[in-house]
Amino acid sequence: MTARSRSHLHREPDAMTLHIQMLHHGERIRKVLRDHGWRLDRAGGESSYSARHPTVTDQASARARLNAAGLLTSPALRIEFAPHAN
Repeated sequence: MTARSRSHLHREPDAMTLHIQMLHHGERIRKVLRDHGWRLDRAGGESSYSARHPTVTDQASARARLNAAGLLTSPALRIEFAPHAN
């Protein structure tokens, strides 16, 4: 077995993508997400983003991280969970 095929077998699980629409306090929410390790990319529109975290692979871990950041039930954003979206 080559090094390449071994590394392929131990590949990290795919990260889950969240689609987030900021309804209020967008700058503050972006800062909180980034401070908690989320990577944000614009996703069409001024207040829409896709978000990925290197350790989030499923909806349960995404919810736990958002809850820890105080954002899971925030009325300031809408969250759509999209497993393994590119």
